[in-house]
Amino acid sequence: MSQDEEIIREIPSTETQEFADAEDNCEITAETDPLAQISEDIKALSEEVGKLRNDDRALCEIEKIQQQLSEISEKLKADEQPAEKQDPAEELSALVRQMMQKQESNERKLAQALRENANFQIQVRSGMQHDLDDLKKRVSGEQLIPILKEISEMYVDYIFLTECDLTAEEMKKNLSYMFSQLEDLFEENGASVLVSSEGSPRKNYCCRVVEKIPTADPDKHNTVARSRKPGIIRDKTVLQPEYADIYVYDPSLEAEKTNDSKNEEVKN
Repeated sequence: MSQDEEIIREIPSTETQEFADAEDNCEITAETDPLAQISEDIKALSEEVGKLRNDDRALCEIEKIQQQLSEISEKLKADEQPAEKQDPAEELSALVRQMMQKQESNERKLAQALRENANFQIQVRSGMQHDLDDLKKRVSGEQLIPILKEISEMYVDYIFLTECDLTAEEMKKNLSYMFSQLEDLFEENGASVLVSSEGSPRKNYCCRVVEKIPTADPDKHNTVARSRKPGIIRDKTVLQPEYADIYVYDPSLEAEKTNDSKNEEVKN
């Protein structure tokens, strides 16, 4: 092998080592001042390229290094470019959307709270109204009406015993005392005993007719002839109706009375 061929074989290896060292230097300097170092490396490589234009392997290595350096340069430039600013109109629109979403959420929560409050008020009012109705019944004494009805029935069924000729005077006094106590009980609870006198107008709502007695006097029509059983009333509530005989006007009796009078006059 000639001396020239040995020199040619030694050149690529030496130059390749130099290019590798240059690449390592580029990676090291890229971390400190990348753009400045890259420019210097490109300049140095350009000078070396001028010397080694006839070596294919060296050219391939140079092209590879140049490509790597270009990629690094582009990457650094991209990193140095500031981030694009968002359009103020888009920022405002996004902020408005967020506010509207929060407002809708608050409105839903408010509507739910109002519904729950309304249901609670209805329940409270219903309970209070029930308690108020019970209190009114107690105050007005309506809870005593069933008891008073029972007592009034007993009273009207046995009051006639005081009018009978009893063999034992003591029994009559005891019965009179019992009925007197019942009358006091009625008065304490707002009830009263109703006994219509003869000739008084009949009270239709609390007086029931036992017997109708005809009369020739029209003024006595629908008046009480005799009270059979007393009635018990409390305000407008009839605990026990009164039973009585009632006069009923009969025109035929008046005609008969007139004829009788004429006959007497004729006889006289």
